[in-house]
Amino acid sequence: MRRDRRTDGTGYGWAKLSPLAMAAAMLSGCSSGGGTDQFLPASALPTAPAATSVTTYVGTQAPGYWNFVVNETTDVFSYQAMTASSVLQSGSFGVTSGLLNLGSLDGVALGKAAVQPAGGALLRPGDDTNYPVPMIQQSACFPLTGKLRYIYAGLAGQSAQGTGGSTEIGAYGTFVVSTGTDGASWNFEDLHLYALPKTGSSGFAIPAGTDMSTDPLLFSAACANANGQGTVTADSTAPFQSSPAGGSPLIPTFDFNPGGGFIEDRGAAPAVGPASWIGFAMPSAPVSASGVLAGSYVGFVYEDAPGVTALTQPVSFPLPAAGSKSLVGGTFPNDDLTQAAGNEYTITLGTQDTTLNGVFPNAQLVALDVNGNCALVAPNDPTVQIGANASGQATCTAAGVAVVGQLNGKYVIYFTSSDGTETQVDDEGYEIQFYLYQQ
Repeated sequence: MRRDRRTDGTGYGWAKLSPLAMAAAMLSGCSSGGGTDQFLPASALPTAPAATSVTTYVGTQAPGYWNFVVNETTDVFSYQAMTASSVLQSGSFGVTSGLLNLGSLDGVALGKAAVQPAGGALLRPGDDTNYPVPMIQQSACFPLTGKLRYIYAGLAGQSAQGTGGSTEIGAYGTFVVSTGTDGASWNFEDLHLYALPKTGSSGFAIPAGTDMSTDPLLFSAACANANGQGTVTADSTAPFQSSPAGGSPLIPTFDFNPGGGFIEDRGAAPAVGPASWIGFAMPSAPVSASGVLAGSYVGFVYEDAPGVTALTQPVSFPLPAAGSKSLVGGTFPNDDLTQAAGNEYTITLGTQDTTLNGVFPNAQLVALDVNGNCALVAPNDPTVQIGANASGQATCTAAGVAVVGQLNGKYVIYFTSSDGTETQVDDEGYEIQFYLYQQ
């Protein structure tokens, strides 16, 4: 994606490294957050809510809050943007290929969704030209017991749009939280946001482990309830980044769920860095990669690049073959859930971070390269490689990061990587994101 290369000291600027220095930085890797002594296991959370027939989810469209109500008894839904002028949409849904088809109204598509009851939801309002809305089940304010570490992915979406410069997706991040006994006061510490390693023909370089956060390392916040939703708002006196126009600071707001999920939103796109995050409480033990690969997944893939009109498409990754080390799946032709999904994407988790359970910073995406763009990107970016599959089709392999956790006992994968199959004027690959729920 286009990115704001600010080097005037007012924001994040991409360093211009020599090829040797850049390679050394990528190979060495940087420590990703604090040690495991700074968090308690998920028992710090209260009892997660049980699944009910009617569930309200709240999410972010990077930026912008949405809510989504699903009645699984009557197969009725409604959704609406909460921070923008939006008409309430409602109707009935059917379930096809593990995804909710929300139908249409007067010939206009109302969208598609994936749901994990008592966990989260993935909503794509409207047709495939719209942005995704990752969500969690709505919850009122609640207290934690001790400190709890969260892991997250920085989201693309609306924050990546507009003329001129744009924002870089944060591949993953972490922070630690604690609360008062009533859940009204919250304290955040050890906040970090790490970028994907990447280079481009114009000479910029993003070394592996680069902390791109412009937020303070620690700050306080307060939780307030409204209509059953508890929103945690950061202290406005903390030195958060100002809006792109140089106005008031962009104060983050958070929504947490006792089941371990959370979202973060800024209400506007910052000049640097992602406007929204999605993640969950860090698992108390390393995630089993074999356990993740013992399931099938559905969800959405998001990418914005010149000429790409289908920004958000439903995807399916069936159960891998025995002994496989990767998930293989793809999109549904013509956005039609009744057709067989493709197999144009292969996601491999790789090794897990030694201190952040559930973070796989050495993940990899192999995508079919039908337009041959990988040949333009790979010579300038050592994290992208040209290849071919067993059928002789051209492929492009790119470095990525997977953030893996569980909601209501099922795995959730937020995967971000470069995509060398799409290029821009300086031969720099774009980012691509997958939001996947285990079935």
